[in-house]
Amino acid sequence: MKQKAHFRAFYDEVTRQLNSSPYGEFSLFLNYGYVAIENPQFAKFEVPASLLNPNSIKLVLELVGDCEIADRRVLDVGCGRGGAISALDYFFSPKCLQGVDLSPSAVSFCRKTQEKPTITFREGDAENLPFADGSF
Repeated sequence: MKQKAHFRAFYDEVTRQLNSSPYGEFSLFLNYGYVAIENPQFAKFEVPASLLNPNSIKLVLELVGDCEIADRRVLDVGCGRGGAISALDYFFSPKCLQGVDLSPSAVSFCRKTQEKPTITFREGDAENLPFADGSF
């Protein structure tokens, strides 16, 4: 539990610092993303040049690949600042998107920046998810 408290404090501080910067509202991802070199590509969509964070969005699209998520309930465990949820909402038509993160500050940011009836965020622990088995 002590280690999780450190992770929670770290990501709360990252969120605080990002939110206090002029770039905070645009910082939906905490990863560097994905750049294809000579690897096979599995994404069904190309990332439009007009979108921010294209490499991070590309990572989400490559992970989804050709998996059908339209009309499904999708859970993002460790959702951070909600970037994957935002990308899934933009490119697919899931029934609902639920993000869970250990950091209350990250969850608060997500709730402020992604207000939609089909998208919800809650604080939670990946090792003890607050959902019944088979919910997603």
